[in-house]
Amino acid sequence: MYAPEQVPLPESMAETFDGKPEVQRRYSEYWSADHFDADAWRRLIAAYWGYVTMIDVQIGRLLSALRELDLWDDTAVIFTADHGEFTGAHRLNDKGPAMYEDIYRIPGIVRVPGAPPRTVDAFATLIDLNPTILELAGLPPQEPCDGTSLLPLLSGAPSEGRDEGRDEGRDEVVTEFHGHHFPYSQRMIRDRRHKLVFNPEGVHELYDLDGDPHELRNLYAVPAYAEVRRDLTVRLYRELLRRGDPAYTWMSYMADIGEGRAPDVDGVADDVT
Repeated sequence: MYAPEQVPLPESMAETFDGKPEVQRRYSEYWSADHFDADAWRRLIAAYWGYVTMIDVQIGRLLSALRELDLWDDTAVIFTADHGEFTGAHRLNDKGPAMYEDIYRIPGIVRVPGAPPRTVDAFATLIDLNPTILELAGLPPQEPCDGTSLLPLLSGAPSEGRDEGRDEGRDEVVTEFHGHHFPYSQRMIRDRRHKLVFNPEGVHELYDLDGDPHELRNLYAVPAYAEVRRDLTVRLYRELLRRGDPAYTWMSYMADIGEGRAPDVDGVADDVT
């Protein structure tokens, strides 16, 4: 469906894996990606675009059927994905042990009858769909429930004390990876500017998404980012502790959270244990 010669190559194909977890380089070798030339990458990406278009067409058939059956005005539609796809980004294929935006930032389209169309700039996760769907159905959230309903984001009405120009939602998002083809655990925290990836079996990662949107330079060991690294590490540790995620125990002795104590945002030391 798409001419390979017209396909632009991703900026992150400049990846060198320097200062990155060794598993990423090995994963590239696993897919023989280092043997692909530019033409091979373009052919692969063009084929993937064809698959994406095929899915879009099938979704279109479903939406048309809703209208034909007179169900459109009574049906909410949610379109998303379980993960992204590298297909050349960072010289990788498939998905796997790398928490880049190409894999973790996925489509999120929600259509609710009667709600005006709008674009929302806020963090959300797949876990949020559980309480969202239940609320749409007029049912109470399940207990326990780690997600938050997205319906307030869709309404466009800011909560009390929030600015009109800023969407509702959390200020950060925490994600997990438990292995693919082989056991390999990772945890990640991402806010509006920075991303920290905790790799118990490799080098930890820190990216400044403002200056490095393609995540090519790992800043974890850069002295100028020590305060950012420490802040994100403590925030990730506290969230994993809150969730009861066993990964927090790894962080207790494998990450920069201090000797059992860490500064809070107000500068007052809090016990993180």
